[in-house]
Amino acid sequence: TLGIGLIRDDNSTVAINTAPDSSYMLKVKATDKYQLKVYGWSPNGSGDSAGAIQIGDTDAYCGRIYVDNTNTKLHIANTYNNGNGDIMFHTKTSGTTIDAVTIKGSGNVGIGTDDPGTQLHIDSGSGIGTVDNAYSLAIQGDGIDGIQILSDSAYSGRIIFGDQNSNNAGQIRYDHSTDAFRFFTNGTEKVSILSGGNVGIGTTSPNDKLDIYGNMRVRGSDGFGAN
Repeated sequence: TLGIGLIRDDNSTVAINTAPDSSYMLKVKATDKYQLKVYGWSPNGSGDSAGAIQIGDTDAYCGRIYVDNTNTKLHIANTYNNGNGDIMFHTKTSGTTIDAVTIKGSGNVGIGTDDPGTQLHIDSGSGIGTVDNAYSLAIQGDGIDGIQILSDSAYSGRIIFGDQNSNNAGQIRYDHSTDAFRFFTNGTEKVSILSGGNVGIGTTSPNDKLDIYGNMRVRGSDGFGAN
């Protein structure tokens, strides 16, 4: 016994407030407080708001968890220098280990896959199709797949398209208050589909199944134009 609640056994394992365990060099038990507190220094600065833990002996091949003293950001780092320093989060279901989230050394993030093919790659394990890294988001599945947008009944769900000239150049909007689909180009609404099925082109309140405000042209063997 080295001190109150501190025990060291013959195999050089240390236990605090509990019996030593040969599977662990250090074992700590506490039922009313944190088991460990580390502070004073981090790779990004020293001070009482900083703290760091390194896993691995070689700086170029280790994992680090630290909080910097400047802005108290939490950092999780893989310092591997000779290849991709990936970070992986594992879960377990029915006794099977799952690669739940993978952050590649490139910055790509995979959910359900340990080899994300683009910036955010979500895969249910199907492997169907080929991911094109020209797109920032890829979703793969072996059944029904898609994106679900849930909004309050008084508001709308939206997909927005923008560029360097406009943050809101194009838009697909579903208004839950009126159950209407609305399509925008160049910042303004161009096509509306109301809850009853009326479609408006150039008008936001169509009164007929197809209500067109402006000229219309139908092309085939003949063509015509009318107001």
